[in-house]
Amino acid sequence: MANAALEALTKSLANELGPQLRVNCLSPGLARTEAFAGMPAVKQDAMFSAVADKLLVKRAGEAADMGEATVALLANGYITGAVLRVDGGHTVM
Repeated sequence: MANAALEALTKSLANELGPQLRVNCLSPGLARTEAFAGMPAVKQDAMFSAVADKLLVKRAGEAADMGEATVALLANGYITGAVLRVDGGHTVM
């Protein structure tokens, strides 16, 4: 529900603020980040392996994947009102 609200807000803001500002949204999938630092390494590995087995790319995301997608959104001045899913193919399965 929260993601749907963010996607709607992205489109509304792009309409309201364009052409002076571009508004896009990055929708990340599960990625290895410091958010999981409190979880034991064995449980982290098991969780990421289980997720990777179900994804089209067969690997868990990394923080760098999210960073590269963000740079792409920032670099392309023709993209606005977009929701970029960086989830290893999870949403198309």
